[in-house]
Amino acid sequence: MQRGRALLLLLLLPAFLGAQENLFSYRIPENGISLYLLPDFKVPVAASAIFFRGGSSQDPPGRKGTLNVLKYLMFGQTESLASHEYLFFFLDSGGKADGYTAKDYLVLYEVFPYFYTNSVLWLEFERLKGLKPTPEDVDKAKALALREIAAEKRNNPLYSSLKRLEGLIYGESSPFAHSPEGEERAIQSLTYQEVASLYRRIFFPGNLTLFFGGNIDVQEVSQQSVSFYSKLVSGGEPYPLRRETDNGPLPTGRYFWPSEGGLYVSHFAYRFPAPDSLSNYFLYRLIEMAFEGAFRQEVLKDLKVEIRSDWETDSLFSQGGSYIRVSLFTGRKLDYIKARLSQARVASALRERPMDGGEFSLLKGRLLSRLLHDLESQETKIPQIAELYSLFGTVPQESALIRAIKSLNVYDLLRVAKKTLGENRSVVLESR
Repeated sequence: MQRGRALLLLLLLPAFLGAQENLFSYRIPENGISLYLLPDFKVPVAASAIFFRGGSSQDPPGRKGTLNVLKYLMFGQTESLASHEYLFFFLDSGGKADGYTAKDYLVLYEVFPYFYTNSVLWLEFERLKGLKPTPEDVDKAKALALREIAAEKRNNPLYSSLKRLEGLIYGESSPFAHSPEGEERAIQSLTYQEVASLYRRIFFPGNLTLFFGGNIDVQEVSQQSVSFYSKLVSGGEPYPLRRETDNGPLPTGRYFWPSEGGLYVSHFAYRFPAPDSLSNYFLYRLIEMAFEGAFRQEVLKDLKVEIRSDWETDSLFSQGGSYIRVSLFTGRKLDYIKARLSQARVASALRERPMDGGEFSLLKGRLLSRLLHDLESQETKIPQIAELYSLFGTVPQESALIRAIKSLNVYDLLRVAKKTLGENRSVVLESR
């Protein structure tokens, strides 16, 4: 029965929306889930996404930001998965798992090597069966939501003014008057029960749209999807959207991965243990800075390559670790190959080559300068300070932070770099 239904999806229900040919759509009758499949064999990656209707407009009165907290919980504990084991699967495979909150809907999406598609189908099913967050998980999600607001304020000086303008446009009593990120005071005072209540109202199968795209076997994915997702029990009527559409925003291929002609992409990540002291935390940051600086210096010398790097601290999520993640973008295949080789050389050099005292002192000076700049900021939840708070439960005194940085020596850096940079969990993802 389920196999026949999946074949019917393939044969009878291709949809043509604009330029998106080969888009297959299906509605699972048991629970009302809308399913979209968009194959694209020009890329070696696949993507999945869940669109929940409702969005931040469903935040309870006086509790602006509740749904944004839920966004972080959606990568949390289930019946079969430990806290944020879901997230680690994507990070360890070289992929990405993320999400964002809008006024009308919540989006959770993942990008991953295509050969993990079957595993991701099961992971999505496991997540949609239901979360089992603890009060501690909710506290960590609140910390992440607060850090997001702090980052927005830090990167956009007009943030507060724009939010006040929205209130004037919509009217302060409108559920659309506040930003999807929410308000700091409201998030800080949220209780576990309030978050759980909104979860029950929003997260049910009939209120979501599922998307799978990229280098996927449409027949296999459709069969597996029907097999898994038809078992989910619907919980109510889907929320209406302000936009004139049946299923909310429909993603395109380029929404999740680069699709411009002649673009080559590579992602790689180095994983660290969770820092157990201030000294270790700053030591990891020094390794990140040393790696990024050496890599940029070597690659940008004579290659036309764009580099995007970031630091992801997954120790905010229970027992995790931290990552240096670097992405390469170039339009020339030869530059792409050279950049990949450079990445390996830089990692090897940091493991084996002693750094002289002058280089190390300069690196510590840059780290100390960044920290002092953050401490002088008027924001109380700037990213690095919020990160320290989440890791250690408090923000140490300025003197303790400075002392921890000054106590580091080059031999500690070499010892940790040799151990961690030798465990590269990289996956090469090339776009056309």
